[in-house]
Amino acid sequence: MEKVSAKRIELAKIGYLPYAILENYGKLVNAFRFWRNAKTPEDRESARQNAVYVAGVLGHYVGDGSMPMHLSIQYNGWLETSPNPKGFTTDRGFHNRYENLYVNIAVEATVVRPKVQGPQRLANVWDSIKQYLGLAFSEVEPAYELEKAGEFNPQQPRPKGTEFIVNELARASTMLGSLWYTAWLESGEPIPGPNAK
Repeated sequence: MEKVSAKRIELAKIGYLPYAILENYGKLVNAFRFWRNAKTPEDRESARQNAVYVAGVLGHYVGDGSMPMHLSIQYNGWLETSPNPKGFTTDRGFHNRYENLYVNIAVEATVVRPKVQGPQRLANVWDSIKQYLGLAFSEVEPAYELEKAGEFNPQQPRPKGTEFIVNELARASTMLGSLWYTAWLESGEPIPGPNAK
């Protein structure tokens, strides 16, 4: 935040999503540590409830991170103030139509589940978060291209649009599982000192 402030960047113009994911990951590691180190059944139950809550908050941010429009200024229809040489929609209802209306009609959990990979320990959580969000960001224009081709019409779901969103949801679920798993493993390890890399 100090670096952003020093550069006089307007805070409303930058994204907090990667930092929200990292912050809640750290909270989950600590919640798991409290559970592991609880001295009484009451303390363990309190720690369990806190871990469940933080895991859910982390899930919210990770889920948001799989949706390309959440990573772009083109978050709800292409902005009229941005160059739009491909003629992408400027409809301010696109975000809701894509994320809610279409998903609720066309996407089934039973189709997403087989595409979710088992959790893996993340060697570098921060780099993994950046890679995960970078991949979603790279899908901003493909999402708009699919919208232009009529793939996200809730009244007439189509295979390419459905598959696109199914893959996003599976990627989010895979990432979330790996973050939870890595947090659990990290919580059982010694706490790194202040000079640890």
